[in-house]
Amino acid sequence: MMSDSKSITNMVENIQKYEPEQSASDMALMIQRFEPKIKKAILQTNPEERADLEQELKIKVIILALQYKWAEIPDISNYLRTD
Repeated sequence: MMSDSKSITNMVENIQKYEPEQSASDMALMIQRFEPKIKKAILQTNPEERADLEQELKIKVIILALQYKWAEIPDISNYLRTD
């Protein structure tokens, strides 16, 4: 059984390391975490297109997790004034 206590950050790190068993588990958990948001979003489209859109959004979640660049996250010093 998958643990719901994992943070999205930990899941993304594991997905990017690509340890097959752990990555598959974290991908499934990440999709499960975003499922309510995906379900809500697809209600805004035509009923006959919802299944395709849901699948595409789930794929997009995994692609974004794989491509997320930790080094590009600004830290607090980027927002502080230096005058």
